[in-house]
Amino acid sequence: MSEFQKGQAVKFSNPRKQEKTGKYLGQTDRGPGKGKGMYAQVEVDGKTLNVRPAKLSAA
Repeated sequence: MSEFQKGQAVKFSNPRKQEKTGKYLGQTDRGPGKGKGMYAQVEVDGKTLNVRPAKLSAA
């Protein structure tokens, strides 16, 4: 279970170590296997991105 609320402002770092901010939309389970599992959905500049929950923090 996530500690973030839907619509909450969050920030995360992408693979290039750039800090980005967005709005938390919820969680999605991409299933078993490599590169799958639980991801958080974050809206950034009108685009929905899937982010590992370990990379998220409250803004």
